[in-house]
Amino acid sequence: MRIDKLATLKTFAITLTGGEPLLHPDIAEIIQYVQQTGVIPTIITNGYLLTEKKIKAFNDAGLQEL
Repeated sequence: MRIDKLATLKTFAITLTGGEPLLHPDIAEIIQYVQQTGVIPTIITNGYLLTEKKIKAFNDAGLQEL
């Protein structure tokens, strides 16, 4: 997986962007996976699809910057 490869290369942060990353059905799980590799997860979004539930899920998953 690319996230694993980037982690082995001592990548500081991975920014999830797109299109619109909030459209991905597993975005919170991806954030959590990035965080578990020791890399800082961040997202660039227009924020249109943000909800209180998603924000809590992102916080719980370890999102560092939005």
